[in-house]
Amino acid sequence: MMGGARQCECECGAWSGERCAYVGPAADMCTVEFMLAHLRASHEAAGNRGVYPRNGAVRIRVSAQCVERMLDDDGEWVTVELAV
Repeated sequence: MMGGARQCECECGAWSGERCAYVGPAADMCTVEFMLAHLRASHEAAGNRGVYPRNGAVRIRVSAQCVERMLDDDGEWVTVELAV
């Protein structure tokens, strides 16, 4: 694509299990780290979350709207990283 902003698809489906329809400028996306549901109990039992990537967390690029939804629904297990 010449002369235009690079477009990216929201990857929140890795968290929600449902594909997201959002496509927008890469500059508008955020990097989010979240803990997979099946790993949460062991992290709670250990009393920590470890350090990415060895802790099993996943990093994805998502739209601002989806970041809000992730934080609202799963905030304890979601960390917003730097903008992409």
